[in-house]
Amino acid sequence: MMIVAREGEHFVIVHAGRVVDASFADRDAAEQWADRNIDDQMFDEPNSFSPPLKYRAAPLMAVVGIPGDPQ
Repeated sequence: MMIVAREGEHFVIVHAGRVVDASFADRDAAEQWADRNIDDQMFDEPNSFSPPLKYRAAPLMAVVGIPGDPQ
């Protein structure tokens, strides 16, 4: 499942258990990018219609909260 998480001052997308190699100023920007670039946000399957996703080599270091958690 795709998750938008706060990492410091920015937001990142976690897809298929890996962090997409991009960061966003706010949650809305991250979700809009995901809507355009991730085909399957629910089942963590590879993209069939969008370009391949680039993931970070290193794991997510400091996540503060998850969607739905009070900040």
